[in-house]
Amino acid sequence: MAVSQEIKTYCARFVRKLILRGRAAVGYFSMEGYASAPDEPQQSIVAKRAQHYGLTTEPPEGAEVITLAINGGASNRVAIAETVVGEPEIEEKEVLLWADYGQRVLLDKNLQIRLDNGNGGTLVMNAESTNITQDAAVARDLQVNRDTKVDHLLGGADAVMLTVPSGGVVVASALGNDLAFDLTFAVPNSVTITPGTMIATVTFSRAFAVGKAPRFVASPKSGAFGVAASFGATVNGVTACDVYWHGMPLTGPLADLVCTVAVFGKR
Repeated sequence: MAVSQEIKTYCARFVRKLILRGRAAVGYFSMEGYASAPDEPQQSIVAKRAQHYGLTTEPPEGAEVITLAINGGASNRVAIAETVVGEPEIEEKEVLLWADYGQRVLLDKNLQIRLDNGNGGTLVMNAESTNITQDAAVARDLQVNRDTKVDHLLGGADAVMLTVPSGGVVVASALGNDLAFDLTFAVPNSVTITPGTMIATVTFSRAFAVGKAPRFVASPKSGAFGVAASFGATVNGVTACDVYWHGMPLTGPLADLVCTVAVFGKR
């Protein structure tokens, strides 16, 4: 038996594929409609967004939206799925959460979780390691159950550090970073450095956090001291380190004396 066009049209309105053309309200799509008959105007259709709990997405304008008419009511539509242009390609069994701005969270076939912020930063997690391609900021204490491998604590490559001499010493340079630095100094003629004399204040490239100042270990590296050499170092505020002479009295003229100051964790 032939089915009339009217019945076909009525049944077709239960499920429709429509073009998204904006938002009617929060949680409602406004879509490009259709003409109920050749001589009728095109309608504008509103559908409520229906998605899984905990997941909210806003597809771009122009997306094709699949709608259902609940109980057959054209004014009671819900949008249940969308298709868009430019959808990323993934492989069989993989899962991808993505946005048109470039961000990606991919559960890939290699048992990895890959995060991409769309601006050059990536994070890859697998069974053995986590690789981060940009600077990472930790707002609270970082607890490590095994060893940590670092090439510096705060600074970067070796650089000349701001140094202020003290106790009659002439300081040539402080070279290093916030993991360790070498302090090179000279004692002028007729000047004697007694035990406990501060010989220099060295400032780091960046401040330590309040209450997180490190411990220092200072030791002789090179130079003709003429006596048993011994050094010490203490924190100065959150930005600097004071270096002290603790050996026997040191009398000038002496030049090219070098001590190394190593930086270890918080005190």
